[in-house]
Amino acid sequence: MSEAQGSSLTRRDFLNYLAATGVIVSSGGLLGGCAPISDISFPQMSGPLVLEGDASKPWWMRGNYAPVEDEVESFDLEVLGSIPPELNGFFLRNGPNPYSGDSFFWLLGDGMLHGVEIANGKALSYRNRWIQHSALGTEANALTVNPGNTALVHHSGKLLALYEMGPPHSIELSSLMTEGLYRFQDNSLSGPMAAHPKRDPKTGELFFIGYAPVAPYLRFHTVNPAGELVRTEEIELPRGVMMHDFQLTENYAVFFDLPMVFNVETPEFPIEFVREHGGRIGIMPRTGTNADLKWFDIDTCYLFHTINAYEDGAGKVVIEGCRIESYWENGFDSNESLPTASPWSWIVDLESGKVSEGQIIDDYFMDFPSIDHRAQGRENRFNYGMQLVPQSADYPMHPEGVLKHDRSTGSVEIWDTGISVQPDEAIFVPHPSETAEDAGWLLSMVYNRVEDCSELVILDASDVPGGPIARVKMPRRVPFGFHGLWVPSVG
Repeated sequence: MSEAQGSSLTRRDFLNYLAATGVIVSSGGLLGGCAPISDISFPQMSGPLVLEGDASKPWWMRGNYAPVEDEVESFDLEVLGSIPPELNGFFLRNGPNPYSGDSFFWLLGDGMLHGVEIANGKALSYRNRWIQHSALGTEANALTVNPGNTALVHHSGKLLALYEMGPPHSIELSSLMTEGLYRFQDNSLSGPMAAHPKRDPKTGELFFIGYAPVAPYLRFHTVNPAGELVRTEEIELPRGVMMHDFQLTENYAVFFDLPMVFNVETPEFPIEFVREHGGRIGIMPRTGTNADLKWFDIDTCYLFHTINAYEDGAGKVVIEGCRIESYWENGFDSNESLPTASPWSWIVDLESGKVSEGQIIDDYFMDFPSIDHRAQGRENRFNYGMQLVPQSADYPMHPEGVLKHDRSTGSVEIWDTGISVQPDEAIFVPHPSETAEDAGWLLSMVYNRVEDCSELVILDASDVPGGPIARVKMPRRVPFGFHGLWVPSVG
C-alpha cells in the first residue's frame, strides 16, 4: 500500500466517525473545498486568460492541469440547486496525475480516478484514488508504461480503467481501489485494450480495438453480454498507427488508418504525424474477417475522437468525428499547442467506393463528444461536446462551454461558460423512464477559476443554454483529465 493510500484510509475512518455521530453535515470544509455561495450562477471574470503557475514549467504542470498531491474522501457534499431524484449512480473521471508531481508529458502521467456518488437527490460522497499500476512511484514516463490514465468502461458488472498501450486495470466501483490487470476469462486478451469501446444497445455486446507499434498492428475484439471475450480478429495494416478510436454501426466495424505513426527514434513518446502516409477509413462486417475489410481513401487528417456512425439505408455508412488537420507533423514536441478539432462527417458509398466529407457545424470547434448511447450505431439526432476556442500563447486549447448540435435541424445550442469556468467532457445520462434522445442530463466536472475549486455540474440536456440545474461542490480541486463515465446504480 502506498503512503498516500494509508493516509486516505485514516481520513475515511475519521470522516465516517464524524458522520455517524452527527458532528458534521458536510466534510467539504474540513478538506479545503470551495467557499459556500448562495447563488446557482457562477461568478464571472474578465480576460485575457493566462495559465496560472510557474511559467518555467510546462502547461500540464500549471493551473488546473497540475496534479494534486494526495487521496481524500468526503461525504454529504454541498449542492447548489437541485439534483434530479432519478439520477442515481456514480460519476467517474480518469486522467493523468503524476505521483511524483512531475511528468515528461501530459498523456503519460500516473492515472488517477475521481468518483462522485449520487442518490435520491443528494451527493453522497467524493473520493479519488491513484491507479495502482506496476510503475507507480518509480517516475517511469515511457509510453509503454500502463498507468491506466485514459478512459473507463463498465460492462457485465466489471469496471475497467483503460490505456492505449496495455490491458485494462480492474477497479472496485465503490472504493475505486485497483484490483489488478484484467485480461478477461482465462487471460484470453492478447495485446492492449484501447480507450473507446463501443456497446451495441440491442445485443448488449461490447466491441473494442487494440493497436500496437509491432505486428499485429491492430486487433478487433468482441465481448458477449456476460463479459466473456468471445472473438478476436487481427486486422492487417502496413504500419503501426495510433488509432485512439474506432466506430461501430449495426452491421459494420469502422477503423481509421491515419498517419499518426510510431517512430522508434523517439522512445519516450515514439509517435509523429507523417502526412505522406495519407488517410483512409476501413469498413468490415462486424462478424467478418480481415479478408472482408474494404478501405476508402479520405483527405489526410487525424482524429482522436469519433462521435457516432450508422448506415443510411441506401448503401452508405455515415461517420462523424472531431477532425484535426495535423499534430506533431514535425515530430513529437511536448510544447506544441493542442489542436482544435472541427465536427466532421465522412459519408462512404460502399458500392462506388466514393467518400464525401465536410464540416457538419460551421464556425465551431468541438471535441470530447458524447451521444445518447442508446443510439450507438444508429442514426442519432443530438451530438454533445465541449465547445473549444483556439489556444493562445498564454493558454492551451480552452473549452468555453458545452455544445448541443441538433443534426435534424442543424441548430446549435451552447452553455457559454466564458473564461470563469472551464468544463471537462460532458457525459450524457439518459432519464431512466423516458426515451427522447435529449431526455436526460449532461454531467461535467468543471473548474471554477474564480474560486480555484472544482464542481460537478448537472445540465438539463433539453435546455443546455439554461446552464446548471445543480452544482456539486468538490472538497478538492480535480485536475483536467481525459474521459469519464456514468455508472447507474443497480436496483
